Amino acid sequence: LWLVLEGLFGRLGAPLRAAASFGKAGTKKRAAYVALGLVLVLPVLLLVVPLLASADAVFSRLAGNALNFLVDHFGALLARLLLGLCAAPFLFSLLYFLRRPDREKKSAWAKEVPVKGVDPALSVTVLAVLDGVYLLFVAVQSAALFGGEAYLAGTGMSYAEYARSGFFQLVWVACIDLAVVVSAVHFSRREGKLWQVLRLLSTGMVALSGVMLVSAAWRMTLYVGSYGLSFKRFLTYWGMVMLAVFFAAALMKIWKKAFGFFRVFFAASVAGWLILNFINVDVLVARYNVDAYLSGNSAVMDLPYLAGLSYGTLAQLERLDGNMRVFDEAYWPDMDQYVLDTLLADRRSGAAEETAHWETWNLSAWLATRGD
Repeated sequence: LWLVLEGLFGRLGAPLRAAASFGKAGTKKRAAYVALGLVLVLPVLLLVVPLLASADAVFSRLAGNALNFLVDHFGALLARLLLGLCAAPFLFSLLYFLRRPDREKKSAWAKEVPVKGVDPALSVTVLAVLDGVYLLFVAVQSAALFGGEAYLAGTGMSYAEYARSGFFQLVWVACIDLAVVVSAVHFSRREGKLWQVLRLLSTGMVALSGVMLVSAAWRMTLYVGSYGLSFKRFLTYWGMVMLAVFFAAALMKIWKKAFGFFRVFFAASVAGWLILNFINVDVLVARYNVDAYLSGNSAVMDLPYLAGLSYGTLAQLERLDGNMRVFDEAYWPDMDQYVLDTLLADRRSGAAEETAHWETWNLSAWLATRGD
């Protein structure tokens, strides 16, 4: 049993060393890497294409028939292929262990064939296929970005449906693209003309992902313009800004060999999280919604939600008419006399109770008791 376990898990690095040795045999054998790239890009396409199809109605019509054809005719084959890809490293490790059970021989062979990365033909194949799909999607998206209401009328969707149906999908696609670009640049050998092609394709993927982020931001802006800003919707904008920073770091990694992407990634993540915590998001949300209501751009105010975010929102809500009804009479007939002034008074009373004891005292509640 121990020998079987050692065989399955003890030679997992052998496929990488074998691939490095295989890549040195010449350009004629790069066709194998192209074929491997086509195999590896299939699972990515199975993730990306449905996300893109659900993000845009027109692209869904274009990709729906092709996707249904693949699932109907090759679904079982693709499932077996994915299972085989997962099992292949362990099976290769076991067979290699049976052929070379001596650890010293393995170490000597590893010194003869050092691993310096995968042949760039594999990454070029994956990036070329994905870039082609994204080019088609961006061409379709141009109709959405410049079509306006005429485009939405053709899809039969409202602003809310259009915004929510595509935003999260496009953000997920951008995350997948970032992982693919960083992996392709990090694990590929930096040599030959194919490396230059890889850099160009990676740059193209970053640019296409930027267009998708712009489209996602436009969708969320449509939604916020119709239904107001909330804490979660503000977080989506923050997430898109962080993705833009990560893509900029990936672009630097593509064209500068010594650039430390992961150091910048972790530093930017920590800095972005700290900035988010120092920004009073609740006050920004309340100010935006109150300004939109006072300017006439929004006819609806979710007063219980805004007042319940934090005590810092109370000063912003005081800019509204104190006789505004908090609850809709159609859904809350017993609360027709509950107005904004009463809601604010209740919230300030709760702040006074919190500041009365040192265990629950906090600065936001203390400022609310002072009327700030």
